[in-house]
Amino acid sequence: MNDNEKIHSALKEKKNHFHLWDSIKRVLSIVIILASLLLLYLFISLTIQPEVNKTFKWFDSLDYPDISNCSYGKILVQPEANYQTAFSITECRFGFLLHETETEIRVLTRDLFDLTFEKHTQGSDGLPEVSFLPLDLNVESSRYVDLLDLNRGQDGEEFWPRLSKKGQAFVLAWATFKNGNTTISHSLCRKITPLSRFWEKNPSLLEVVQEEIGEAEIWRIILLFGDTSIERIELLNQFIRFQKRFPMSKYRLLARESEQILNQMVAEDDAHIATTEDQWEKLTNEAKVKELIFLLRDQNGFQYSQPGSADIFNDSRKEMSPAARLVDLEYDAVPYLIDSLDDFRFTRTVAYHRDYYFSHHVLRIADCALTILEIIAARSFYEGSYVDYIAMNGKLSDGCMGSIDEEKQIKTEAKIASTRDKVQIWWDEFQRKGEKQTLIDGTLQADNNSLWQASRLIQKYPECFPVLLDTFNKTNNEWLKTEIMNLIVDIDNGPIALFLLEQLKNNPNYTIRVQSASILHKRGHPEPLQQMLSEFITLRDPNRVEYFKKLNKANKDDLSYGMLSPEEQASYDWFWARQSVAKFLLESGESQAIRTVRKSLVYFDASARMDLLDYVDDLLRRMFEGLGSTCDISNGNLTDIAICLEHFLVSCLNDVRVPGLRSGYQHGKEYDDPRVCDMAAFYLWAHWKNKYLFDIEASQTIRDEQIKKCVEIWQSNPNTIIQ
Repeated sequence: MNDNEKIHSALKEKKNHFHLWDSIKRVLSIVIILASLLLLYLFISLTIQPEVNKTFKWFDSLDYPDISNCSYGKILVQPEANYQTAFSITECRFGFLLHETETEIRVLTRDLFDLTFEKHTQGSDGLPEVSFLPLDLNVESSRYVDLLDLNRGQDGEEFWPRLSKKGQAFVLAWATFKNGNTTISHSLCRKITPLSRFWEKNPSLLEVVQEEIGEAEIWRIILLFGDTSIERIELLNQFIRFQKRFPMSKYRLLARESEQILNQMVAEDDAHIATTEDQWEKLTNEAKVKELIFLLRDQNGFQYSQPGSADIFNDSRKEMSPAARLVDLEYDAVPYLIDSLDDFRFTRTVAYHRDYYFSHHVLRIADCALTILEIIAARSFYEGSYVDYIAMNGKLSDGCMGSIDEEKQIKTEAKIASTRDKVQIWWDEFQRKGEKQTLIDGTLQADNNSLWQASRLIQKYPECFPVLLDTFNKTNNEWLKTEIMNLIVDIDNGPIALFLLEQLKNNPNYTIRVQSASILHKRGHPEPLQQMLSEFITLRDPNRVEYFKKLNKANKDDLSYGMLSPEEQASYDWFWARQSVAKFLLESGESQAIRTVRKSLVYFDASARMDLLDYVDDLLRRMFEGLGSTCDISNGNLTDIAICLEHFLVSCLNDVRVPGLRSGYQHGKEYDDPRVCDMAAFYLWAHWKNKYLFDIEASQTIRDEQIKKCVEIWQSNPNTIIQ
């Protein structure tokens, strides 16, 4: 071997050593990484296990039913079942079967509602109204982990349930742990919190779970206030129990302060001597007011709309409720109601912003006092929701948020003081001026309270009607002008007639003109019908119709007032003016006027025609039910009018356009996105069932055949006699 070969061999051997060392280093690196991961897993497992065990131990100490060895599954409720409404309190239909007999089922839902259902009779499909479908707990829990990764809920969670997704994940984790599957249990717990204590800002699993379940529990306690069968002592015990069960919840402050108020109220209940009916009649008005203010603690109003506010007068006792009886006592009650504007004791009325998340709060006696004062005074004293800042942000902690915001508290107390000042100023003026002059001055103020003041004024002092006309002429608020017109409908004298004629001829607002025409026409004046017919002819502008169609299509998202150009807004004003005048003519009780509108249908697009069809349906309903109408349609020949309205509907049977998304339920039938011709035929059938056959729920093929038959029937026998 020469020298070159020796050198080459040595280099090759050295290179092989380098490769071997490289491989060893890579293997060692992998081993170190795997060992580190294993150690980290063991460390986290050792960290997680005590935290999970601590949380499960706390949860076991609560008095929820034990679900060990209970089947997990879905609660099936038939659509027509009596218990369909049972799920209005919870959207979650998954849970654990606690007990089942031939007659009933008891379940603990995944959001911790303990519900019992009677099975009742079996339906046509052989299934009971309520049944339980078993599912594999481990499979469903694993599926829930995946759903949480996708930020989705499970079937039956159309709205946020009473217990959040994190809370339900914990219930599943607890259940799988109870049934021996710690792997899935820990996976679910990791979705609730990172379970890492490396950073102090991360809450523990116990803190998170107490917050999640605590919110659901405090929510349910608040809802109990609306159930008057539950005594105040039980409400008190619920708040005491909450503080023991959820010591880490942010709602503990709300619970503690509620406990203090209820302690006082329970003691007052025990000391209070109820007044009998015989004793009540002998009481002075002052004593009655004091007793009724005390009884406001039991005012049990209700809230229907959302967002909205609770109506304290929507009490099952109606006019015999304490609030209604205080209104009846009127001004005798005012001084004592003013003193109650800082009374934060609870009533039995629950209000909320939306019912599917926790915005619920209990109204206070202060809320009731202000509402009653506003009705007595016929004016508002606070521009906004007094309920919100008293019931949610008053002397208690920050309502359903459960903590105090000092800056907000200062602003709240300022608002309360301002409202009290406004009430006191009104009361002082009232005592100086008297009721009549106070109402006159309030009406002439032409502000947000003027309509309420005017309504009370004309009700109690009808001779003061000129004040309404002065306010009408004074204000530039078109809404207030329109509402004042509604107040003078029943006043029939010379000055009012002259005022209405002036508005009919010269007011630039079509709404006011049509209102004036309606009132005068009802009183037999000939001018309104002729003017409205003339206006209607000028409103039949084919060019304007085409422009409106383009405008409606191009600016579908900009229909709100103030977002259109002056020319565009003028087109919309023209459209609604034409609709208003057309409706006046339809309801005028004059056959010729109805025929004029029918002959002009060619100028109306699908949406406008549908609007008029609905109006004709309402007219026919009132005529046939003998309810009359605002324009006193009974003055005309009902048979002639009915024939004209029938002909109006028939004239729309060839319009196959669909004006847009529309669904509803009328005359015992449901419909979804109907054509104009469908609604016309539907109303023909609704009012002349012995003459026309039409099923709006049928297929389009059947409907087309029935519409064709309706046309033939009309052509063969156009004269309808009202039966």
